[in-house]
Amino acid sequence: MLRRSLLSLLVPAAILFGAAPASAESRLALVIGQSAYKSVPALPNPANDAKAMSQMLTDAGFAVTAASDLSQDEMRARISDFAGQVAAKGADTVALVFYAGHGLQIDGENYLVPVDVDPKREADIPIQAVLSTTS
Repeated sequence: MLRRSLLSLLVPAAILFGAAPASAESRLALVIGQSAYKSVPALPNPANDAKAMSQMLTDAGFAVTAASDLSQDEMRARISDFAGQVAAKGADTVALVFYAGHGLQIDGENYLVPVDVDPKREADIPIQAVLSTTS
């Protein structure tokens, strides 16, 4: 089901990006694939999905920064670095972030899960242990 949903999004995106000629704006993408979780079951598909997305975006003229199996600190650093790159390129920059891996929703807020999260210690983990998609 998830694979079908992903394909229903990727096919129109491939058509959109592939059909349009490269334009003058900067195109930057951050692609994160989280497969090797330490305390929860590993996910085989995110690494493959991230690789396929990186190739598709590169073919569409994006400068792709790919990252995989990031800890909380590494994820924060990569996202911060990417935000800095986007800001440095200016207002005409097209930025895209693709994430494949475990995610959570708590009280209506979405979170990306780093590979070093330990859900067995949920009571001990502050909410900052996962990255909010809105921060």
